[in-house]
Amino acid sequence: MASPEEMILKVGGLKFEKWKEVSVTRQLDAIAGSFEFTASVADKSAIHNDIFPGAECAIVLGDDIIITGIIDDVEVSYDVSGLTFVTRGRDKTGQLVDCSADPESYNNINISELAEKLCKPFGIEVFVNAPLGKAFPKYSVEPGATAFEALETAARMRAVLLTSDGDGSLIITRAGGERIGAVLKRGVNILNAGRQTSQIDRYGHYTVLGKDLVNDNNWRVAHKQKGVADDPGINPRRKLIIIAEDNGSAESFKERAVWESVVRYGRSHQILITTYGWRHHKGIWKPNQILKVQDDWLGVDGEFLISEVVFQKSEQGTLTNLTLVPPEVFDLIPLSEAENIGIWDEPIEL
Repeated sequence: MASPEEMILKVGGLKFEKWKEVSVTRQLDAIAGSFEFTASVADKSAIHNDIFPGAECAIVLGDDIIITGIIDDVEVSYDVSGLTFVTRGRDKTGQLVDCSADPESYNNINISELAEKLCKPFGIEVFVNAPLGKAFPKYSVEPGATAFEALETAARMRAVLLTSDGDGSLIITRAGGERIGAVLKRGVNILNAGRQTSQIDRYGHYTVLGKDLVNDNNWRVAHKQKGVADDPGINPRRKLIIIAEDNGSAESFKERAVWESVVRYGRSHQILITTYGWRHHKGIWKPNQILKVQDDWLGVDGEFLISEVVFQKSEQGTLTNLTLVPPEVFDLIPLSEAENIGIWDEPIEL
């Protein structure tokens, strides 16, 4: 029986294990997880012929399913030391990134209903773990747009995240922040760590511009609207104007402005930690978990949200690389000391 810490690739009822190198990535703000498995084989007869591009597969760790997806490509190479076999793939939701959606216009549709229509051709289920916001009075999928592009536009308008679970489903969510009670501490269970801060993608003032279609004497009239938010940690002269991708309401533009300020703040403050093994005391590491970090060298002592998990197996051992951000990074909570959000009817003055 394989060790519970052995990452297994399942294809067509067969199990493949004891890989030389493993890399499996899951992100809170990515629609599809990905994997890469590498094996060294003695001769051509040992190559896994049952592993081929397009094959449905699952990545399993003990009783936990990490990814349910499809193999994208297979690579075989050799040198004087022998043959190397590499297989790569993604969650089922990766098909939404690759494939064009059918051009269509929808009336009075919310983001969950839109996702179900776009995911149905691929057999992908949709689950909702966030407020959906108002329905779109009219939403068009443009010719040539991928299913992901059509969904991502709607997600930005409603300030939600599109991610996947281990079962190959699409999840519409916001940061839930399951507190797992784990503590990563320098000198105890942190192998290496780093801290990154940047202002490149941050702005002191955000403005979202758009239109709100309303009925006026049985006519559809477009009223200009805008929502603004501030980041008190950045010079207010750094401004960003965003044109809403679709019609919305004053409230949705307000949410979008706050979301931009908070998410950009969070992504500019990252802690990168490598720890031993693939589990904490309650289970495997997952995106959207909150843990505590104590590292006096980095000047860190507090709670952080896991935004990315990379499981790795190599000559360095079995390790997990975690990307951590402030817990509020994907929430719709204005930054502390930020100005209140303003909403204006037309005319708009920048």
